[in-house]
Amino acid sequence: MLKTGLTSEVLSAAKASVIYRNYPLYLDRAAQLLGKEHYMYPIYKQGKHYFEEYPKRSKKSQAKLFSSFTMAI
Repeated sequence: MLKTGLTSEVLSAAKASVIYRNYPLYLDRAAQLLGKEHYMYPIYKQGKHYFEEYPKRSKKSQAKLFSSFTMAI
C-alpha cells in the first residue's frame, strides 16, 4: 500500500472509483497468469467483476454486493 500510494488515496477520502480503478485489471491479470485450472481463478474473476461494479452502486447496494463477495471467499 505504501509503495503504490494507496494509503494516501484512502486517507484523503478519495472516491471509490479512484481508489479501486486498477483492481479489475490486476485481478484479471492474476487470473490469466494462474490459468483456468487453478483453484483461485474463479475467485479472482469474481473479484474483478466486483470491483467493476462497486463504484457504480449506491452505498446500500455496495454493502450488499460486498457481503455477497466476501461470502464467496
